[in-house]
Amino acid sequence: MKWDDRKRWGPGYWCVIRSASGKLVVYQDRLAEGDAPKVAIDDSFEAMQPHVPSNIYETALLKAGLKEAPRFSEAPLEGI
Repeated sequence: MKWDDRKRWGPGYWCVIRSASGKLVVYQDRLAEGDAPKVAIDDSFEAMQPHVPSNIYETALLKAGLKEAPRFSEAPLEGI
């Protein structure tokens, strides 16, 4: 996670699950002692975006097939 995101969201593990009904369940297990896990249910990826760090949102889009992974062009290794 980016440093700015860590300061905003705190340390923890994130899980995003798409249910059979299409809703997204976002689970955050915090690492700080005494902090309870958080669970949120969103209707869409767009609704989820403001409630999760940017890298979690991007990864969820990629895994769901809603965003294409970056492609890197091939470069010859000549002259190395």
